[in-house]
Order: sequence, then C-alpha cells, then structure tokens
Amino acid sequence: MFARRISRREMLKLMGVGAAGAALAACAVPAAPAGGGAAPAAAPAGIKLSYWGHGYVGRETVVDAVVKDFIAENPGAEITLDSIPFADFETKLATAFAANTQPDILSVGDWTIPAYVEKNLLVPLDPAAWGKTSEQEIIDLFEPNTMEGLRYKGRLYGYPMEVSVHTPAFKIDHFVELGIDPQAPPDTYESWVEWGLKAIRFDDQGHMTRQWFEWYYGNPSYLFQIWGPTFLGLGGSFDLEKPESKLESDAGIKALQFFADTIHKWKITDPGFESPDQRGNFVAGRETYAWHNLPGSRWISTNFEKMVYGVDWGLQPMFKWADGERRNVYYSWGFVVTAKAADKANAWKFIEFMTRAPERTIQWADVAGLIQPRKGWTTFDKIKDIPFVEHFNKEFAHSVTMPLTPKYNEIAKELEKQMGRLIAAPPDPVEAVAADFDKAVADILAS
Repeated sequence: MFARRISRREMLKLMGVGAAGAALAACAVPAAPAGGGAAPAAAPAGIKLSYWGHGYVGRETVVDAVVKDFIAENPGAEITLDSIPFADFETKLATAFAANTQPDILSVGDWTIPAYVEKNLLVPLDPAAWGKTSEQEIIDLFEPNTMEGLRYKGRLYGYPMEVSVHTPAFKIDHFVELGIDPQAPPDTYESWVEWGLKAIRFDDQGHMTRQWFEWYYGNPSYLFQIWGPTFLGLGGSFDLEKPESKLESDAGIKALQFFADTIHKWKITDPGFESPDQRGNFVAGRETYAWHNLPGSRWISTNFEKMVYGVDWGLQPMFKWADGERRNVYYSWGFVVTAKAADKANAWKFIEFMTRAPERTIQWADVAGLIQPRKGWTTFDKIKDIPFVEHFNKEFAHSVTMPLTPKYNEIAKELEKQMGRLIAAPPDPVEAVAADFDKAVADILAS
C-alpha cells in the first residue's frame, strides 16, 4: 500500500500533464543497473518507508508509478508519500526536523545539504544499495562534476534526482525584427547590451512596453544563478575560502556595476516590469530573453505554452565577457536519507529502485523533464531525441555549483538585500554594496 496526503487534480490541470503522461510513467519497468558491479540486493517484503518531495507534478507522477512497481516486487511494503508546495518546502522541513517528525527519505536542493549535515540530520549514501563498495564507485557512474553539489566535506550524501543549468532563451521573432541571425545570437555581455538598447520599447508616456530580459530579483537562489555567471566570468569564485569570492574585487565591482547599469544606465530591464496576464513576459512577447533550466523538456513545454523550440524561441550559451571566460551555475536535487530513518538500508534501496538506469532515467526525463546524467545517458531512447540535450552538455561543461556552505540561504538572502540597493533610484555606490556584503558574509560564516 502507499498513501498520499494531497490531491493533485488541480495541479495536473494547471501543469497540463494528462492521462497519457501518467500512463507512460506507470508502464515503465525497472531494469538491471548499468555501470557494472554486483546487482543491487532486493529489498525484503514488509518494509515501511516515508518520502517527502516538493510539489511538482512530474516528480509526483514518476514517484507514484515507481511506488506501485516497488510494491509489486515487494508485497507488503508500505510507502507513505507527501508532496509539499515548493515555496513552503524548506520551512516545513525545518519544522519537521525540529519536532523529530521528518520522513525517512527526502529530495532536497543541494544548497541545503551542508546545513543538514552540520546538524547531523542526514547519513552518507550507502553504495551497497547499488551493488557497490565505495562512494567513488557511485560518483564514477555519472558524468564528471555531476555529484559535487551532493558532496560535503569529502562525503557523498545524495543521489541525483536532477541536475539543471539555467541558460538564455530568446524570442526568434524579436531577433528577426532586429536583424539578428538566430543561429548567431549575441555571444558577449558587451554585444548583448548593444542589441538590448535597440530591442527595448516604450509607449508615448515613456513607460516600458518591452524589456530585454529580467534578473528575477525576489528569488535569492535565482539571483545567484542568473547574476553569478557575470561574476564568475570575470575571475570571481563561489568558493568562500578563496579571496576571489569577495565582491570587493575587480570582478565583484564590475559585476555589480553591470547589474546596476542594466537597470539605470542602459534601462534594458525594469525590476518592476510585469506581464498584464498570467502567461509571463516572455510568452506574451514583452521581453526578448528569459532564463530557463535545462534540459527540463516537460517543464519548458508547459511554461512556454504552445511555443515550439526552434520556431518561436531558441537557446544559446550563457554569455561571456569579451576579455573573460564563459561560466555558468548548475544546481541539483538529490535523494537523501535522514538520520532518523529506522531502516536506512532499505531507504537507499528504494532510492536505487527509483533511479535505476536506463529505464528510470528515461522515465524521469520523459515524464518529469528531470535529468540524472549517468554516463551514456544521452544515448538512451527518448532522451537522445530531446532537442536541447547537447546544449545542456555544453553548458554543464563550464558550470559550477552554488556556494557549498551551511550558511548558503543566509548568504543568498544577503546578496539579494544588498543588490536591492542597486535597484533603488538613485543606486548606492557599488563599492559600498560590495564592502557591506563581504562584511555581512564574514559575520554570517563566523556565527
């Protein structure tokens, strides 16, 4: 048996995933593991596990199908599921951990893992569930750098549910209007700004009617991921132990000034610019660029409504500075086992069952748009046909994780707070913002 504590009918309708997607998920059959080694041990019958994840219909659809298959192979097993709205997820986890009511298994953003580990709330991954004897053997199943966000202080704490990067997406009709070849989009931040000055539109009263892009100010993690490449591409670092992580540096000052200038000097973005309907500015044609996570095939097709990749919109690499490097930021969500779990061995075996390659890898990608980049994943049926898989590979090659620190959330919120001073009119001097941010980070890390 398995239990669920929320209804998904409304979410299914909202996200546009119907019976066909659910049936596809339910029909997938787990296969033997790829990558060599002994076959994973079968979970005994009669196990009881609980799993919480964030509210995303694709994830829920796959998990429901996996649970049914797991119970079919393990009669008597009981899997209790709970799906929590994304906006409330970390708050509910914090409350549950404080009350010692957390589940056995979670899927969490990698940026939260260091904080949970420091509080002894998670246990390291058990490679025996995959028929392996070491964490390194699990790491070696994946493309290079994939697991960095799930490691902390030399130990591996999670198995990937997804790995994603954000990449610039552009409206092809805007490019045609401007005379930009969609096959040769602006490559540098400098040329990108020049085209942005030609693309923005205002009405007779001087109100913006079309912006070039948006920073997604208001979401600390998104701000880190969208603005971060400008800092990293100038030689900055997200390794907080390195001096290059300071904003009181040439890289930090230039990246902050760029952020301020897009708003005040060039006026190619407006933090207060909103779409008049629920479609969003990009779909409504009120901005030329948006940032979207990849591969995210199901997610993108839903959020772009009926827009067709290569016809209505295109993708390009993250921009680079004319005298800098091309850099980007990736994030992952991982399946983890809590220290409270009474049956840790079977918790990890259930995670192995949920992610078994290649069938489950295909199922996660095809139904939920979530990529688990095991070596060879781009050759799997259905995955190899996703049109932006190769683009993901190229972006991932020059991407790094977000800061791996138990104080990540506090630091991200501080960055958002300080950059709010650059949105204000007139903006504060970037040197003061950089100094205050660095001091605040030092205080946060010392607390």
